[in-house]
Formats: sequence, C-alpha cells, structure tokens
Amino acid sequence: MRITHVAAHNWRNFKNVDFAVGSRLLVVGPNAAGKSNLLDLFRFLGDVSRRGGGLAAALEKRGGLSRTRCLFARNNHRGELALEIDLADGEDTLRARRQGRAGRPQQADRRPGDRDPQWPAPAVASR
Repeated sequence: MRITHVAAHNWRNFKNVDFAVGSRLLVVGPNAAGKSNLLDLFRFLGDVSRRGGGLAAALEKRGGLSRTRCLFARNNHRGELALEIDLADGEDTLRARRQGRAGRPQQADRRPGDRDPQWPAPAVASR
C-alpha cells in the first residue's frame, strides 16, 4: 500500500497543501520554505499508523494540536487542522480524512469519491 495523494489544511507553516505523490517525490526549496514541515507530515502519518501510536500520541509527540496547527489557523478552514490521504494497493483505493480543532476534535473516514465541499479538488498528475 502506498500514499498517492496528500491534502492538508493548517499543517505547521502551510495554510493549504494539496499534491499527488508519484513513484518519486522530490522536495526542494530555499531555507525556511517548509521542506522539513512537509516531511514531518509523512512522519506524522507514520506515527499515527505505528503500533502503539495513534492520533493522540502523534500529536503529543509534536507538542499538541495547538503546536501543530498553522499560525493562520484561526481564519483558514474554520481553524481546523485537517489531513486527507489517498492510499492505493493495486486496484484497491482508500481515502482517509482526519480533522480537529483544539477543544473540539472531529474525525471522519470517507470512501473514495466522497469529498467535503470545503476541500479543493485534488491535483491531477500523470506519471
């Protein structure tokens, strides 16, 4: 199983990030552009899925939800930290979505094709 698409709102220094993941992913940019924060998004997903991990443990490892959310979080996407990933394993696909706001966690799993109208359409990349 591999990640094929990632979308995040209010993750660290990103208000919105939405991209397809091909067979290779190169991350380049100037200093302080957010390369490490983008890579931490993948580490976060790994921490969530790790045995003995989970969402609460992954957030605690990063100092809690308020330390993980973007500085712009109050005005962007209703102030929620929201992550959505698409996974593929051969013909099988899965879309997972997690969102939460400090003091009011929410979460929902969605089937492929379900989309919250607040989310932008996924970027289409062919490889």
